[in-house]
Amino acid sequence: MVSVCRLVGLRAVARHAVLVIALGTGLLGAALVALGVVLIFATDVATVYFDWALVALGAATFGVSLLGVFGSKHESPPLLRAYASVLLLLLLSLIGAAAALSSLGEARIDAWMEEHWERIEATTLVVRKDQFEALLADHVAALLTLLACLVLVLTFDLLLVWVLQCSATSRHRRLRGEDVERKPLRASNGAGVELEAVAP
Repeated sequence: MVSVCRLVGLRAVARHAVLVIALGTGLLGAALVALGVVLIFATDVATVYFDWALVALGAATFGVSLLGVFGSKHESPPLLRAYASVLLLLLLSLIGAAAALSSLGEARIDAWMEEHWERIEATTLVVRKDQFEALLADHVAALLTLLACLVLVLTFDLLLVWVLQCSATSRHRRLRGEDVERKPLRASNGAGVELEAVAP
């Protein structure tokens, strides 16, 4: 990675890495939208909220990914700043969710399920309570692992976005400075005739 950065430049590596990650998450968002639509019209796996929540999650993921794609492609500081802000909020949310899951423990999760199961069953999933509890218990470790992987990927992406954002901001400032320096200078020769020159 270090040799690649030295060869082609850190800005180019960050730009292409952010673009690839954003394209990947965009495809994931489109897949989630498609899955939600299929569940809405073709199956009885879920009711009321679950399908539409899946569609909304996919649409939000796709929209955020577009920020990353266009921001990295055009190296736009405002788009990169917005993309970095969303990534930071998502990263903090995932860290909070992982910390909550790891600190609650199985007993407290079961107690929460006992208290809220009727509302969950009525508005979310068409599944028996014992099936859902077994599914949750079997996949808590996998869910924590998935959250940890997402945190690592988002952290890496956020660092690259910050690098690209700083580079794009300095580049835009430098270009604006060159434009100011190249503006024509007007002066009078003392005889009422204005002379025009371009700053070197």
